[in-house]
Formats: sequence, C-alpha cells, structure tokens
Amino acid sequence: MLENIVVPLENEDVDITMLRDAVELISGRVETEASGNVTIETIYKIGQSGVTFISRAMQSWLLRSGEGQNEPRS
Repeated sequence: MLENIVVPLENEDVDITMLRDAVELISGRVETEASGNVTIETIYKIGQSGVTFISRAMQSWLLRSGEGQNEPRS
C-alpha cells in the first residue's frame, strides 16, 4: 500500500509525483494501492499514477485500465 504519498496542494489539487515514482519503481511486480487524500475531485488524477487500487475510508475501488468501469471491491 502506498499510503499518504499523495501530497495535497493549496488549490485543492494533489501532487502525485512521489506516487508515480513509487509505481515506476515497483514496475508491475506487485499490485499497488493508493490511499490518503482521495476525494471525488482527486481520484482521477491519482488513478493516472498507474496504481492498481485506490482506497478511501471503508470503500475501495478496483481500477482496471481500459475497461472504463470502476467496480467496488469488498
């Protein structure tokens, strides 16, 4: 889990530089999950980092590249 490496910015945007770098270092060897500072406004940008999963509070969403759908996972 790549927790809290999404850096919130003052303009309510996020910096995903560290998250993207971590995903590149992992290089697909394992599934990755991002959490922390996830909102409806930031989820798309966080997903652009290449993580496999994004979680927020009690709900996690499975992101599958290219399918155009996000499905809740338990």
